[in-house]
Amino acid sequence: AHYKSENPCSYYEKPNETQIHKDAKLLMKTLLDNKRCINIYRKCYYCNSQEIEYFLNIKIDEYNDTQANIEYKFNYNNSKKSADVALLKNNELKYIFEICYKNKTKEENRPEPWFEIKAETLINETNTCENVNEEGEIEIECIRDYKCVCCKDKEDYERKRHIEII
Repeated sequence: AHYKSENPCSYYEKPNETQIHKDAKLLMKTLLDNKRCINIYRKCYYCNSQEIEYFLNIKIDEYNDTQANIEYKFNYNNSKKSADVALLKNNELKYIFEICYKNKTKEENRPEPWFEIKAETLINETNTCENVNEEGEIEIECIRDYKCVCCKDKEDYERKRHIEII
């Protein structure tokens, strides 16, 4: 049926941006609904350090009274927003997961805590179990811009030095 119509389905050969984005959102929701242990980590994008800082570690006991929603509507900064995937606990917004295919979400458009995840990486690494650690926990990279403590310290030092020179 995928190949016999006048407009055959090309999903399996070359999925489009909408299909990838939708699949990644559904996958994230499924991981949350199935109460998988998830670690969200960030890398410093300024020094390309391999030092990983974990920002979120969702364990099974934290999932009590939670539900994951796709395209969750909420108000923020006096405007209506929509989260790709939201984890609610007792009907209160707990975490936002934005799924990025090409364009990142603007930092000022989301309340903390929120995480940005690359769609294709999430799908590929989850399907191959590449993102599962020895304990069976899923490790997902947050692609938001992040500056490690060392880079922040260097920046502060340079700023102070520049002021002293002036």
